Parts: sequence; structure tokens; C-alpha cells
Amino acid sequence: MTQQRLKKLPPLYNSQFRNDLLYNDFLKILQERKLGWLNDNHLTIGHSFIRRVTDLVWYLDPHLGKLEKRGLKLPKIIAKLPVYASESHYNLYHDTTKHKKIEISREKLESFVKALILSIQQPWTRLLHWEEVIKDIDDLIKIAQEYANYLQGVNNRMRTIHTSLVPVRNGRDDITVEDIEAVDLYPSQYEFLAQLLRESNDYDLLNIDHLLPPKPQNIYLFFQNICADVSFTLYRYYHGNYLGTLNFVWKIPSLDKCDKTKEAKNISAAYDQIPIYCTRQMRKNVINKYSLIVKASRSILQVLYQDLTGDVSTPDNEINKKTHERIKLMLDTQDPDIIIDLRKIINEKGTKFDVFWNEMQDYFNEDFSSIYGTQTSENFRPSKAGQLEADNLPQGIFNNNRVREFVECDFCGKIRCIYSMSALKKEQISTLQLKINDNDFTCGIEEWMPPSHELKGIVFIRQSLSCDSPIESGYYSNRLKKPPICYYCGKNNSLVEATDDLLHGYQSVYPLCSNCQLLGHSFHTWGKKKVGELTRKRKRE
Repeated sequence: MTQQRLKKLPPLYNSQFRNDLLYNDFLKILQERKLGWLNDNHLTIGHSFIRRVTDLVWYLDPHLGKLEKRGLKLPKIIAKLPVYASESHYNLYHDTTKHKKIEISREKLESFVKALILSIQQPWTRLLHWEEVIKDIDDLIKIAQEYANYLQGVNNRMRTIHTSLVPVRNGRDDITVEDIEAVDLYPSQYEFLAQLLRESNDYDLLNIDHLLPPKPQNIYLFFQNICADVSFTLYRYYHGNYLGTLNFVWKIPSLDKCDKTKEAKNISAAYDQIPIYCTRQMRKNVINKYSLIVKASRSILQVLYQDLTGDVSTPDNEINKKTHERIKLMLDTQDPDIIIDLRKIINEKGTKFDVFWNEMQDYFNEDFSSIYGTQTSENFRPSKAGQLEADNLPQGIFNNNRVREFVECDFCGKIRCIYSMSALKKEQISTLQLKINDNDFTCGIEEWMPPSHELKGIVFIRQSLSCDSPIESGYYSNRLKKPPICYYCGKNNSLVEATDDLLHGYQSVYPLCSNCQLLGHSFHTWGKKKVGELTRKRKRE
């Protein structure tokens, strides 16, 4: 056999990085099985195949526990890697640091799978001595695809839940009610239950969640054989997720003498103890409706909504959680130092901030001779003020032609534009819509997209805007055909009609509502037309 016909493998990496260790370990397994590529294909086809396999394994490595819970186990050739054989992991970054694990992205997982499929579709994979390895790699692809399909199903279910107008669970449909007859002998694990029932009155509603064993499998067996020396009714509400199943019982005289009216009252009483979890769309509809007639911030309306409906859903992010806690404290304590009745200060100027206002007045009224010759800087020049934000942005990103989507501020309710340099793909649009549905955006937020998000560096939002800033001109682009909203407040009710002089005199006249007009605002315009252009246009008319 000539040197040219020898089977060759790519060289090992001389590196201390853990992902290169994974590459070397997989390469050694191929070496033990005397596999390789002819000619110089080991440097191209071979290297690409090994790298694609290890890239997929590296991406799944921190989440192998999740895969195992879904019955997805690594194929034999991957499970035999030395680190996995010792029940450890290659990717130890999240174990040795305080960083949170990056969640698996369906789109990114599918990209790894597609790349690996391209490798195993090549002719060399049909050779007999590669059959066992390719079979294991095919199993690895199936595992990754199955988990990607699971993630897609989760995304679809969550999208349906968030946009639903009714709670996903309720205490009347997702329940079971079972009458259990008294027995003379029962296992010792039900002694606490039997004692609790004996000491209670008939039809007293009792929660027994504190009597259940800790492990889920034992809980299942507990209810399979549940019994006591008195007759009772078992009521179970299946909520799922972190709330789990709520379990209630009440004693009855006997199965023959059961009072259906009292049972119905107990079911209603148990329903009242079940927490209410309103969907995002339910909260959004109510807040949008009442923000039109109530002059209060959206954060206060959200807290009031929770108090009135009993909604115990957790806020969407840590910032909203802290905001809700502080507003609730203000409303509960009714501290006059925190909440001031505006009716009491209509005719009073107040002296609390006099020191501040006096200093500001002295600063702006300072004599010119005292500041003449003072060394100055251009750091606060208006044209340079936005330079800090622009340093990390693509040139020309904030262009009306690059508006792709919109997001609503969770605090003020104003709509802000989302920009990207090029049109987004379908997968990116779906991912962006999920992020928008999180309702965690506020005007001026420094980092709406986390560093680990796949759209980081692809889509952008103006960070220089605040809740007092008007609507961006990109919203009114004819290309997007969005419904008109007030330029100043973002509301679409009571819009004022612009005069013909304004419409003929300017290229763009932005909408204005009656409320903002009463506050002293006028129509915002752009692009004043020249006199000659106006004359020619009027002649044509």
C-alpha cells in the first residue's frame, strides 16, 4: 500500500481549551477504531466532520440533564468520551463562574444539525468501516432534532398562552372530585389524614398538601391507595408548572347520605383559594383601555389591576418586580411624605426645592465677565452628545427605511421603532416577536437584548429616548402603513384634523390629539415646501 492510500486523521489540537479537549477525545476514538480519510481529505472533509460533531456536543453539553429528563440519551460513541465516562462535563464555564447558563436556542440548535447533516450525506459515509460511527452520529442528530421540535412546541404553547383572553387553567374544569368510603384497616402512612378527618366537622374544607410525601412518585402512589376509617371527598385541582396540584378533602357522613349542596359550597370555597394567573394579553387589554381615561402611569394601573383581580402572576422581569413592590408599598402605607394630594398644593409653591432652584438661577444668570476665558470642552456639544451611543452602532442604522418592527414601552405605553441593517429572516422575526411579547421594554433601557441573545447586534433601538420623547418619525413611514397616533403621547383617540395650510405647506404633518393640544402642543411638521412649489401645486389643483 502506498503512502497516498493510507488512512489519515487531522492533527490533534495543542490547546488547553475545553472545546479543543472534546475535539481531541473524539479524534482519539476514531484513531482507536483505525478510521480515517484517504489522500489529504483528512484536512478538509475530516476536520469539518469532527468539528461539526464536537460543536453540536459542546452546545448541548451544559443541558444534558434536560435531555435525559425527556428520555434523550447520548449515543454510544459520544457517551464513551473520557469526560462523560467519568460523569463530568466538558463545558465547565458555568460551573466555575457565576454566569447563568445560556438557554438553548432552537434556531441555533437546528443550524448545528443542518451543518452535521451536510457532512454525513457525503459519499465516504457509505463505506462499510464507517457504518457504526455514522449510525451513532445519526442518532445524535435525531436527539438534537427531537429536542428542537420540543422547543418549538414550547414556544408555540407559550405564544398561545400569552395572547389568550382567558386563563389557561381554572378551578372548575381542571379538577377531579372523588368520594371515598370508610375502611376498617388502612396503611400507616394515612394515619395523619385519618386523624385530621376525625377531628374535623362534616364538610369542613381541609388542605392536605402538607401531608404529602416529598417525591413525585410517592405522591402518585399516595393518591392511588388513599383511604381512612371515615368517609370523605377528595378534591384535586391540576394547575401544573410551579404551582403543581392542590389537594383538598372534607369529611362526609357516608356515601349514601352525602349532601350535594354542601359539597358544591366546598368546591366553590376551594376554588376561591386557588390563585388567579391572568395572561399578559388580559392585563394588556385592561391597562390599554383604562389608560385612555385615567391619568395614571401604567405601572400604577398594573398594581391596581392585580389588587382588583387578585392576579398573582409574577412580573416579567426584575425591574418591573421592584417597581411593583415600591408602588404597592406607597399605595398601602398612604404615607403623606411619599404620596402628595395635588389638590393641596395648587395654590402653594412649596419650599422643599428652593435651594436647588436658587442654585440653578445663579448658574444661568452668572455674570459674563466672571466666566469669560474659562476653558471649555466639546464633550457636551449637542452634535457630539449622541456619539457615545453611536460608537457601537452600524453607520446609518437609525433610518426610516430600516424600521422592521415596533415595541411598546411597558411604563409609558409609547411605541418605539426596532431597526436592523437588513430584512429579518422568518426565524429571526419569530424570535423577535417572542422578545417583544415579554413586555420587558422601557424607554432608554441600556440593554434590552441580553449579550447571549441571538439577535444581539442584529436589531437596535434608540437608547437616547425617554418616556418624555415623542414618537419616532419612522413610525409614520408610508412604507409601513401604521395607524395614526399622536406624535407627543402616542394615543390614537381624539386626533385633531390639520388645516389645509399646514398640509400644503409641509411635506410631513404629524398627528396631534386634542389632549396634547390643550396642553399647549401644536402640530409637529417637517420639510417646509418652497413658495414656488406651493404656487405650482395650487395651479395644478
